[in-house]
Amino acid sequence: MMMKFVLVVENSSERTYKVICDDDIGFVTVNKLDNNSISTRGNFSILFPIGFITNYVVRSLKYKNNPPKTMMYATG
Repeated sequence: MMMKFVLVVENSSERTYKVICDDDIGFVTVNKLDNNSISTRGNFSILFPIGFITNYVVRSLKYKNNPPKTMMYATG
């Protein structure tokens, strides 16, 4: 099983990744101005806890000037 994270929005106030896992597609947005509050929308694979998915995106904030355009996570 593989999840792909694709950066779709990056600006001074938020960062959004599109999360693709098989037929499930969702979006995770981190609000940089509001203590890194998180919002999600769409469908996410039941094989990965939503907390894991959102934390994966929050950890990308350590790359302030050059965030990863694509990230992958695989199990199996």
